[in-house]
Amino acid sequence: QVDDVTAYRTVRAAPPAPEVREAIKSGKFDAVCFTSSSTVRNLVGIAGKPHATTIVACIGPATAKTAEEHGLRVDVMSTEPSAEALVDALADFGRSLALSAAEAAVTSARAAVEGAQATVGRYDRLQGTGVSRAELETAQVALANARASLSAAEAERDMAQLAVDRSDIHSPIDGVADLATVSVG
Repeated sequence: QVDDVTAYRTVRAAPPAPEVREAIKSGKFDAVCFTSSSTVRNLVGIAGKPHATTIVACIGPATAKTAEEHGLRVDVMSTEPSAEALVDALADFGRSLALSAAEAAVTSARAAVEGAQATVGRYDRLQGTGVSRAELETAQVALANARASLSAAEAERDMAQLAVDRSDIHSPIDGVADLATVSVG
C-alpha cells in the first residue's frame, strides 16, 4: 500500500504594497531571485511580471523553465540548487556586467587617446605646410580631453568594482512555507 502524503504546501504571500508592485513592474529592482517554480508563479500572481530590464535569477533548470513559461527572460541560473549558489551566481553576473561595461568604456577612451595622439603627431609634422598653429593647439586640447576621459573611465571602472564588492541583496517580499504534520497509517 502506498500513501500519498503532502509534506509541505506553498502558501502565497500577501500582495505587496502598491508602491512595491509598481517598483517591480517599472524596473526599480535590479534583480529578482526565484528559488522554486512556485516563487515564480507567486510573484507574477501577486505583483505582476518584473520589468524587462530586471535581472531574473533562478535556482535551477525547473525554476528557469517556469520563469520562461511566464514570459520572463532568465539571465542567471545557479550551478547547484542552493540559495548560496544562487546569490553567488547573481553576484558573479552583476560583477561581470558592471565590470564589462566599465572595461568597454576604458577601451573606448584608450582608443580616443590613441586617435588624438595620432592627430597631434600628424598636425605637428604638417605644421607650416597647411596645418595652422591653431589647428595643432585644438588637437592638443582634444588629446588632453581624451586623456581626462580615460582617467575618468578608469575611475568609473574602479568604482564599479568597489560597488560590486559592497553590494547587498534585499527582499521586500516575505514568503511563507507552511509545514504540515504528517502521520502515516
